[in-house]
Amino acid sequence: FLEGVDVDAAMYAGDDVTDVDAFQGLDRLLAEGRLTHALKVGVRSEETPGAITADADVVVDGTAGVAELLAALVADS
Repeated sequence: FLEGVDVDAAMYAGDDVTDVDAFQGLDRLLAEGRLTHALKVGVRSEETPGAITADADVVVDGTAGVAELLAALVADS
């Protein structure tokens, strides 16, 4: 999803096993030096697999938690 995009920081929020691939993609981009900062956000729900919460840098509760995190990031900028 970042192919051809010139950024040095990225954040990805996910709650599904397929989102682990995106987390791993961010790790690869960091290792390659294409990103200097990456934030992997696990979104906790009853269906969230353990791999998401294990691989995440931060875990929030549901979509409301994502909204609160984004609001906090915007307020700090």
